Amino acid sequence: MRITAGQCKGMKLSVPKGKVTRPVPDKVKQAVFSSLGSEFGTPGILPELAVLDIFAGSGAFGLEAVSRGANRCCFVEKHPHALSCLRQNIEKLKLSASCWILAGDAFRCEIPDEPTGTGWQLVFLDPPYPFVKVEIDKHSVPNLLAAVSDTNILAQDALLILRHPAAVKFDRKIGNLIPYKTKTYSTMICTWFRYDKQI
Repeated sequence: MRITAGQCKGMKLSVPKGKVTRPVPDKVKQAVFSSLGSEFGTPGILPELAVLDIFAGSGAFGLEAVSRGANRCCFVEKHPHALSCLRQNIEKLKLSASCWILAGDAFRCEIPDEPTGTGWQLVFLDPPYPFVKVEIDKHSVPNLLAAVSDTNILAQDALLILRHPAAVKFDRKIGNLIPYKTKTYSTMICTWFRYDKQI
């Protein structure tokens, strides 16, 4: 798995062995960032965004975003092997000044405010598939989405991209997060949400 564009293009990322994480194929990552470039009117790169990468694993999404021009990224991850790879990747790519890690369970820890006060503008959410279920409980993705919406940590019009199995649909508003498009990649879907504080 590599960084596909930007200042770190071509650099290989370390990933945990076994089934600790579910790496995003490079083709899927390229497709997502191509769509983001179209969304922001900046083909191939990103504006100076504040990015939040939840269930970060090796950091592929967030590091790609920073490589492509994002200002900063906070990574949320709890697994020790994934955290080790994430730290190695940040150091190897020389992105320590733009990245920091919250080592904890996304369902339990308090996700921090964006440090400059603007709110997080782009969020990647790539949870373990067993937690991607429609029922609302304390360890469900819908409940986590509702919490992210309710804690006022997102900027107005922030984008949140959720990767999940194609068998599960996220086609309803959750809190102030409004689903507005989906992209299907084989057995996985990326659902895009827009955050609107006014609703």
